[in-house]
Amino acid sequence: MTPKPTCSSGMERFRAPQCTPTPNILTLSLNKTWEIAREPLHKEVDNLKTNRVGQGIPFSNQILVKRPNFGVISQVLWAIGGTKIEKWQKVSTGDGKFLRSVRDAQLNIKLKNVVHVDFVGSTFLADHLHLDTKSTVRIGQKLADSFYTSFTTRRIQ
Repeated sequence: MTPKPTCSSGMERFRAPQCTPTPNILTLSLNKTWEIAREPLHKEVDNLKTNRVGQGIPFSNQILVKRPNFGVISQVLWAIGGTKIEKWQKVSTGDGKFLRSVRDAQLNIKLKNVVHVDFVGSTFLADHLHLDTKSTVRIGQKLADSFYTSFTTRRIQ
């Protein structure tokens, strides 16, 4: 019996089939070779931190579900964390006097090739900052659905 792939955030043990590695989703390794993408994607570039599931593999798998002949999706990771969470957590909690005006601006933005994907309804880990695995996977899928609907059915301007 083949073990199921683990796709988890921190201490969670939720197994998400949306994070299954496939030869159609690649990532560029630090030694500049293409490899099959596996969670956590940032393990090479941010190896001193606890890495969690991101939206990259669920996004790519959702595109391949919608269009199996899409081809190979290549992901290049370059973000390295470094700021202590204490320095930015206060402004990330969703509390504050500007929340309503920021939310209104997000929902009413009208720019070419910019699409709103809402994270409302997502659930968080105990730190109240990082999404749990189920929400991370769901957001990856929502991003893919939005991308597919907005950009693959018409030419990007």
